[in-house]
Amino acid sequence: MNQLRIDGLTPQTLQSSSKSWWDGLFTRLLLDAIPLDTRQIVELDCGMAAAAHTLLPSLPEARYLGVDFNPERLGEAKAEMAQARVAPRCDLRLATAANIPLEDGRADVVLSIMSLQHMADVPSALGEARRVLRRGGRVVAVEPDNLGQRFYFDGVLEEINRLMHNLCLKARVARQPADIAIGPRMPEVLRGAQFHGLRMQAHVVQSSRLESAKDFFSRLHRVVETVAQEAGIDPEDEAIAACAAAINRCQFADMPKRLGYSSHTVPVFLSIGFKQ
Repeated sequence: MNQLRIDGLTPQTLQSSSKSWWDGLFTRLLLDAIPLDTRQIVELDCGMAAAAHTLLPSLPEARYLGVDFNPERLGEAKAEMAQARVAPRCDLRLATAANIPLEDGRADVVLSIMSLQHMADVPSALGEARRVLRRGGRVVAVEPDNLGQRFYFDGVLEEINRLMHNLCLKARVARQPADIAIGPRMPEVLRGAQFHGLRMQAHVVQSSRLESAKDFFSRLHRVVETVAQEAGIDPEDEAIAACAAAINRCQFADMPKRLGYSSHTVPVFLSIGFKQ
């Protein structure tokens, strides 16, 4: 398997920042979308700044500005960055995607990695991205279709996948105007924000491993809880109960101590738009 190599960012940090799926293939996907001579990258809602750790070693001329609205997360990111060789080229700032601390026309690339799906006002964020980009600069947005995620344990878990889809549909409605399935809509969204020369590429991010049925299905329960909590869905909701019941049936049918190969896949869409 193509393993992730990150300067200064530990696998434990990736796991805690929900980026355990970020592997070498995903890094290559991003690098193919960013010109080698890029000098200024801005990342919206940068989180732990995994993009800086993974991309900058291959972009020798680039400087990185990561903005994030969460002060605790930004503090953790700064602590990790202090140990990295790329730290002199990085600046992490407490700011929102709609208020980037950069002068007009200074950025070559504005990057969003799984961030726009959480935003209630995507047009404002993209308008700000357009402001800071130079003419000919590009937005690179990698966003998911969370309605298309799939789970496997030594085979396809059809009932669980069907019920998870129903729960995610409910979560999508509950989280509006944010859109957890914005990925395939991104070219239309970028066009509406006056970007041109649009491109899109589909990709699948995944996490696969050999583990016990107990560990996999316990993690699946946590996925259900997270989807519900982030959408503000009542814990007693029937969609949650249906998922939990199906997970329990599969776990005990497969015997908790049984080892198997599990996978969790999510389709994502890399979209690029240019400022004229």
